[in-house]
Amino acid sequence: MRRESTEQFLIACLRTLMATEGEPETQILLSGEMDGEYLLRLAEWHRVVPLLYQSLNTACRGAVPEPVFKQIEGRYRENIRRNLLFAGELIRLLTLLDAHGIPVIPFKGPALASYLYGSLALRQFVDLDILVRRQDVLKVKGLLIAQGYQSFYRLNQAQEAALLQSGIEYIFYHEGLQIYMEIHWWADVNYLSIPLDLDRLWGRLERVAMGGSHVPHPSAEDMMVILCLHGSKHLWRRLSWICDVAQLLRTRRGIDFKRVMEWTILPPHRRMFLLGLSLAKDLLGAPMPEWVWQKVQNDSTTTGIAFRLKRELFDMPHGPQGIEETIFFQLKIRDRFRDKLGYCIQEIRILMTVPSFADYESIPLPESLFLLYYVVRPIRLTARYALGFMNRIYDWCKGGVCHVKTG
Repeated sequence: MRRESTEQFLIACLRTLMATEGEPETQILLSGEMDGEYLLRLAEWHRVVPLLYQSLNTACRGAVPEPVFKQIEGRYRENIRRNLLFAGELIRLLTLLDAHGIPVIPFKGPALASYLYGSLALRQFVDLDILVRRQDVLKVKGLLIAQGYQSFYRLNQAQEAALLQSGIEYIFYHEGLQIYMEIHWWADVNYLSIPLDLDRLWGRLERVAMGGSHVPHPSAEDMMVILCLHGSKHLWRRLSWICDVAQLLRTRRGIDFKRVMEWTILPPHRRMFLLGLSLAKDLLGAPMPEWVWQKVQNDSTTTGIAFRLKRELFDMPHGPQGIEETIFFQLKIRDRFRDKLGYCIQEIRILMTVPSFADYESIPLPESLFLLYYVVRPIRLTARYALGFMNRIYDWCKGGVCHVKTG
């Protein structure tokens, strides 16, 4: 019961910040039992420590024991120091790339914190993300290496070419700063299920103030689509992703929903978008036009999925997102059989034919034999999933299901 009260309290704290009218909802829960240690663990996992601190500090300082509040405050201040470091590094790199004539869009990280919350203090993030054109990836790589970054993976020339052809990101790490930098290019938008015209995305950029500078950022409409699809891609496992959608709805009242509906016209894309709206409205009281909310409510599949996601939101601890779980979710949001079949064919094609870093590490081959990875990949996966299936059968039998009754 204490855990359930704690979970409700965390949601109420976030609603206090995200909702636009009414009394602070935390007041109705102050009399309930609460587990302060569990509250902190929840906030850390869901990356909402800054928002929890802001709510407690401004609306209900006495809602948690003072030692718990001090811990939350300490994590909040630690996050500020880290975010300032990341923001300074991002501005430095953006200036460097601009000086070399490389167009770049920062997204997520400090740029999104500034865009949504108007402050670097109110969002948690773990790395820096930039979007560039695919033809500029190697130029950016060279500049990052000159600045002390190293590729997170060791790739030879053939492996790197394969990554640029079929991948979506290149990860680098600066050991001195302890910062991860992810270069995205989204070359194959179908792979990401992003229904955006990337050329037009570059033409619709806004400017956002960050750390004394102004940096480019996707428009509110583009960001709404990106946030909803990103959350759906990762099964909406973190409250912070729902908070981002809610905050975008709260601070950008002029979002052109009709245009977004046109961009997300395909059923899977539309449902991912509606799902993000449903979670933001139900959990955090995010505002939206009534006609948009009616479209959400009229989609019974969306409301059913949202109900299940809300019920499972606090099922901790979360392990790595499994491929089976992801596939089941993606099939669920597709109504038509041909869409489900098309998704399965696409995923099987990518899964079985695109070599991964795990392939390179488990079976090192000279660059001259790189093409053998296209043979190794399906063999490795077949063996892996066959072994997993046999282990499940073994566990099933071991549990007594297959025991034969005698005597």
